[in-house]
Amino acid sequence: EGGLYERLGAESGIEAIASRMLDNLAADSRVNAYFPNSTVVRDKLEDCLAKQIAALAGAPGAEHPGPGDPPDSSGCRNITEAHRGMGVSARDMTDFMEIAASALQASGVSAADADLLISAMGDMRGDVVEDESNNATLYQRVGRKPVIKEVVADLLILMLDDATLA
Repeated sequence: EGGLYERLGAESGIEAIASRMLDNLAADSRVNAYFPNSTVVRDKLEDCLAKQIAALAGAPGAEHPGPGDPPDSSGCRNITEAHRGMGVSARDMTDFMEIAASALQASGVSAADADLLISAMGDMRGDVVEDESNNATLYQRVGRKPVIKEVVADLLILMLDDATLA
């Protein structure tokens, strides 16, 4: 049966899991506002996530920069530096964990192995979350992208129904 790394499918399985996680993150309006900017390169992000998962899963020789470490040769930064200044909230982290768990399940990872990996990811919460109270920014206080989308849609309907704006 092997260790967690082998049970996740070794390198190719972990790469597929990382890809599915990013697909799910990009599709989820609760957290996808963190990704659509010019500094996010999908291939690099996927590579760094796969390296992080491999390290957490105990892959032989796998290394991912730890707290205080400089970026590795691929440019992957330690988890704290990668998220510094993003204002990630406790709610965002919880949503990420749900999305990651769903991606693991959809990838055929057993519930026990998914729990191991999700627990290891959860241990990094203090390195990622900057907004424990979920209210450091207006974006967080109004309810993030899902609520903003609703408000914009409602406003658009009101504007289209207002004859004085025609």
